[in-house]
Amino acid sequence: MVALVPFKKIKEGVFQILEYRTARQVLRDFSRKTCTNKNEQAKALYESVISYCPEIWSLRRFAEIFELSHTYLGLIINDKIKPEREEANSRKFTDQQERAMIKHALDKYNEEYPFTHVTFLEYIQLQFPDKTITIGYVNSFLIRRSGEITTKMASPLESCRFDVKIESA
Repeated sequence: MVALVPFKKIKEGVFQILEYRTARQVLRDFSRKTCTNKNEQAKALYESVISYCPEIWSLRRFAEIFELSHTYLGLIINDKIKPEREEANSRKFTDQQERAMIKHALDKYNEEYPFTHVTFLEYIQLQFPDKTITIGYVNSFLIRRSGEITTKMASPLESCRFDVKIESA
């Protein structure tokens, strides 16, 4: 989660941008709002400034207070930024099932029959017929477990071979 910007820093920035009386009004209004992260603080300050002096608002000047780019601040203000998720994506397999798949792939490699992406996909579909698996899942799995398994998978060499004529002497 993104940390809060200290109120002292916001106060100093607002006093540099706005005149004294307006800055006090804006900060009083801003301090009434409850924020849990930097993005919420930026949006709350925007709302406070707009309510007292909309003609003063400048993305670039206020972005400096929060150390954000003016583009990103604009996205925050216009609600284009997705809120942070508290739960991770659901997974198709448990860690234990994934370890079993890795173990089987390593065993096949040691038997000198390494999996390709397609044969690994077929193996998973045979072992777990109730789950829908795509080649994209296999690619994601291999990226996620790259240190354990990627070097043990076979890669097709057709694209790497050259068409060279063999000449006999």
